[in-house]
Amino acid sequence: MRPPLVVLGFVAFLGFSIAAHAADFIWPNHGTISFEVPAGWNLRGQPAGEAGFAFSAKPDSRVAAQAKITLAGLPPGKKIHASDLENQLSAAIAAVLPGSVEKKFRGHPLALRQGAGLYVELIDASLVGKPPVAGDYKVMRQAMLAPDENTLVIATLQFDDPAAPEAAEMLTLLASLRFTREVQTATTAGSSAPFNFTAPESRLNLNIPAGGFVSDTSPSASASPRYFKLTRSSPNLIISGWFEPSGHYKGMRDFWAAESKALAKTGLPPVQNVTFSKTGNWEIVAYDLVLPGVSNSNLRAELNQAGTWIDLHLSITSAQSARLSREQPIAFIQTILVSEK
Repeated sequence: MRPPLVVLGFVAFLGFSIAAHAADFIWPNHGTISFEVPAGWNLRGQPAGEAGFAFSAKPDSRVAAQAKITLAGLPPGKKIHASDLENQLSAAIAAVLPGSVEKKFRGHPLALRQGAGLYVELIDASLVGKPPVAGDYKVMRQAMLAPDENTLVIATLQFDDPAAPEAAEMLTLLASLRFTREVQTATTAGSSAPFNFTAPESRLNLNIPAGGFVSDTSPSASASPRYFKLTRSSPNLIISGWFEPSGHYKGMRDFWAAESKALAKTGLPPVQNVTFSKTGNWEIVAYDLVLPGVSNSNLRAELNQAGTWIDLHLSITSAQSARLSREQPIAFIQTILVSEK
């Protein structure tokens, strides 16, 4: 018989103080994400777009198990509270609930190092009594955490055997999460002066209207003279960009193939509503990431001119629909000016 879920959760909460090692990850322009990683587990993490950070964890053992954990920064004015988690989690699993053994939502609280959390366990009814199949897990624990009121954590824990220690260890890992928000170090531009960017070897100047933006001067944003990043809180918009030699750009088809492959490895929901267009000399691909309660609309704009490739990433995270969110970065790209030196 499977141990009660509340027992597994309690064991997980206690487990991170034993035979574990600390792991810290810098989330640029946001803060530090810390875990206590159980012995025998490998945890990897990387930024996922401008407003997220994604983790993937697997055990060294041959037991079939994996954890995917994503932190999402909420847009200005949007907050998440412990009382919101049940509704958010219930909505997130609505599509898979009919195919589960349980059929009904049953949330279980998580005892965390920081904030509040809730998870639900679902057994795939179509796999009951069948031999395990690699990559097709029998059991899923879906969890949502709110380490603070401005950050939502979405976790998917998958395995075949709820009695295996790896199942409890994944809850251990999740329960140990701590997020320490950094103090922002951005500087403001003049009231009406636009931002001008270039690279020493480039023949192009990029001019972005002031429009309430601040320039990110954190070490991660200023590590390369070819990179820049601007943020604006109202209305919410993040712009980042790179200057590269023209020969590095192989066309939009190859560019998007590489980008979409990288996005698929982050653990974020699949990209939606992918569209391609052109505005002036800019080649554009737009796509959306839909998270519970918010949408993240992204636009990648590519310009290849005068021996220089400029890659722009415009991102907006909003509580409104993805369709409405997308309108803002699409309109903004038309206000950006490019001139030759």
